[in-house]
Amino acid sequence: MNLNSNEYKIKRLLELSFYFIFFPISILLFILIILTNVFYRVKWFPITSSRIGHFISEPLKYVSEKKLFHKKEFIICYNRSFVCNDFVGQLLKRQFFFLPHFIMHPLHRTCIFFEKFFPSLNKLYVSDTDTRLGRDVNFALQKCYKPLELKPDEIIKGNSILKKLGYKKQKIVLLLVRDDFYLKKEFNNYDNKWNYHSFRDWDINTFKKSVEYLISKGYFVVRISKFAKEKLLLNNENFIDLPFSEYRSDFFEIFLSYKCSFCYGTDTGSIHMPITIFQKPFCGFFVPLNDIHSYLSNSLMATKRFFYKDSDKELNLKEIINQDLHKNIKPKNINNNIIIKDLEENEILEICKEFILRLNRKWVDTNLDIDLQNKFWKYFFNFQKGNNNIKKHGEISTIKFSAKFLRNNQKWLD
Repeated sequence: MNLNSNEYKIKRLLELSFYFIFFPISILLFILIILTNVFYRVKWFPITSSRIGHFISEPLKYVSEKKLFHKKEFIICYNRSFVCNDFVGQLLKRQFFFLPHFIMHPLHRTCIFFEKFFPSLNKLYVSDTDTRLGRDVNFALQKCYKPLELKPDEIIKGNSILKKLGYKKQKIVLLLVRDDFYLKKEFNNYDNKWNYHSFRDWDINTFKKSVEYLISKGYFVVRISKFAKEKLLLNNENFIDLPFSEYRSDFFEIFLSYKCSFCYGTDTGSIHMPITIFQKPFCGFFVPLNDIHSYLSNSLMATKRFFYKDSDKELNLKEIINQDLHKNIKPKNINNNIIIKDLEENEILEICKEFILRLNRKWVDTNLDIDLQNKFWKYFFNFQKGNNNIKKHGEISTIKFSAKFLRNNQKWLD
């Protein structure tokens, strides 16, 4: 269901009518929660169900942090009116207590109104500050999270779909590459509201060589995305471009995330299906640098390149930081003389090879690799100082920066 569909519009009209019908219940529940908090902590959690990354990472990180810090509180969750993945919603309802949106949303808006006069009311709900937008700065997911499990009949169903796709029991790799087609398809006013994300888009064709390499090593590669702008032109029985397949579904994407050995690709919300729900290793290409998931284990990262238009000279890391391009790449903040380029096919291929060697414990860092790695992370954590925004990183990183990228771009660290 997308925001432009008649089905969604009808649903919204029904919800608006339910707001009025159930408003007295919402107010009574609001009062009851306030009174209960005298004796026991009760909070509600307005989950961002419209965006898959937030939908997954925020509640799972929050519940893991609850366990880590032994918080005693009861959480009432509710989705937004738009749910981007129905099967993720089902999985979360197996672990969290949910009430309907039409009851909880008016309650939340009522609280926001009275919060102007009683600021302490903000302690009654889980906010962006509490979730840090899903950033696991305390490594709670590694320490306390138990991956959600699929039911036996769901596993049987997923395997039957795989069989129809020609799967022969190889190891599965997921490819996730961001473009702007999902937001254009699902949301209104893309150009006015969402196009500032365009710097995160990558050309799917730059991943062709790495897909071919993985297939040659015996992997079954599946690209997953709800929608995609362009097909990867690769005719091979061991590659499935799922957004263009009749078998694509919310359920099947989650099943593949459960089934895969690892995933690789770019920083898109869908990566949280394998990396957060099922804690799978990730080879990720991130931009801006401050958006890396530094808490990931058994994972590898690299980034895009920044160039001056007039001279085609590449910006080094210091210049990227000095121009605030490590965290702030909205169009109005980018110098007109700067362009951002994807890595080339061969670079992505070499980083992918390094990642597989690391997973198989066959990669050995040289002294140069260790020095370059330390140099990058020293820069990285230095530019975190004085950042007054929501904290995105802990005191260390468990993800590695690609040694091959750093070896081949030593001047980038000068």
